[in-house]
Amino acid sequence: MAIAKEIYTPKKIIRQLKEGDFYKELFAEMIQAYKDEDLQKLSCLVSDRRYMSEEAEKAMVINRNHNWVNKIPAMIKDKSVFFAIGAGHLPGKNGILQLLEKGGYIVNPLFN
Repeated sequence: MAIAKEIYTPKKIIRQLKEGDFYKELFAEMIQAYKDEDLQKLSCLVSDRRYMSEEAEKAMVINRNHNWVNKIPAMIKDKSVFFAIGAGHLPGKNGILQLLEKGGYIVNPLFN
C-alpha cells in the first residue's frame, strides 16, 4: 500500500475504483493466461497502460522483482525454500523467471 500511495494521487485512486468492471474482466483474462501458461499474454496484461503506468509498473513490479532476485541466493544457500510469487511477477524481461535465469539459475515449471 505504501508503494501505491506514492504513485497514485487520490484522484487517480478514485478513477481506478470506478473501473471495477474493467478490472473484473482484466483479472479473469490474467487468470486464464496463467492457466494457459501464456506468459507473453500475461506480461501484456500486467503492463496494460490503461491501468498500469510506467512509473507504477517500475515501483510495483520491476523494482520488487529485482529486490527479490537479489535476496533469493542467500535465502536458498543452505536450505530448501518454497517461494509463492504472484503471477504478475513471473513474465517479461524484468520478471522473476528471466531475472533468475540471467543470474545463472535453471527455472523449470511445475505442473499438477
